[in-house]
Amino acid sequence: MEEYTTRCCCQCGIEKPLTEFYRNKNNPLGRSYRCKVCAYTPRERKPIVRAPTPVEQRCLICDMIKPLADFKPDKRRVSGASSYCRKCHYLRYHKPAPLPHKPYHPPRARLQPGEEKLCTGCRQTKSVEEFRQSKKDRSGYVTYCKACEHARAKKWKQENRDQIIAYEERNKEHLDEIRRDWAVRNADRVRARQRINSKTPRAKLRVRLRMHQRRVGKGAPVTPAQIEELEHRQKRCYYCKKPFNSKRKSTLDHVIPLARGGLHDISNIVLACWPCNNKKSAKIVRLL
Repeated sequence: MEEYTTRCCCQCGIEKPLTEFYRNKNNPLGRSYRCKVCAYTPRERKPIVRAPTPVEQRCLICDMIKPLADFKPDKRRVSGASSYCRKCHYLRYHKPAPLPHKPYHPPRARLQPGEEKLCTGCRQTKSVEEFRQSKKDRSGYVTYCKACEHARAKKWKQENRDQIIAYEERNKEHLDEIRRDWAVRNADRVRARQRINSKTPRAKLRVRLRMHQRRVGKGAPVTPAQIEELEHRQKRCYYCKKPFNSKRKSTLDHVIPLARGGLHDISNIVLACWPCNNKKSAKIVRLL
């Protein structure tokens, strides 16, 4: 292999000995291409001649010609502006363009008694007296009428019955205290409700059962459902066989009196009119 002792510098073009070049293992001759003098001399860079800056530019997304003011500045481009207009750039890299500003609407005045309001549930226009008042709503009333609120609450209670029972068991003492306080503050409403409920057939039946339970003790096996079935099956007095009516009302009677060792059981209970029940008293009547 022929050994070279000189080399031509690629910058100044002068042939010089290899000792005038820096070592470089990546070069085949083991020396750099430029001599030591040229290595320290900065190269003369040719000035970059840029094309005249355009006044308008076409967006690559919307394909519309717009002025450069509508483009973001970008030094990497020849024109000095981005390839996308500001609106397309926002849609591409950020989020959808904001909606136009909505016109200002002054707050609505609160509804007055006697005016009407649309219910969100049943979609019917009703008087404001049929809505519950609310300070949070701008109109002063809730969006659902009382009937729709009652239906929604009833449906929710049916769907979440287990959750309600578990909550009442955990907070039984607290809920009882709240109910007692409410009953004290609303004594008139409680008495009016009791007066109305005491006139229903089921309430009268409950009173009759309570009277018998006091006589036989707690835990009587007779239930209101059994008494209702007995009333549905027996339409006449057990003793005189006369039908019951508004004047001749039915009463519960023990065939074998409790004073004679009879049981307070549905098999020992019959319906009798008041005269027969009072006349029988604590006797044992044998029917033919």
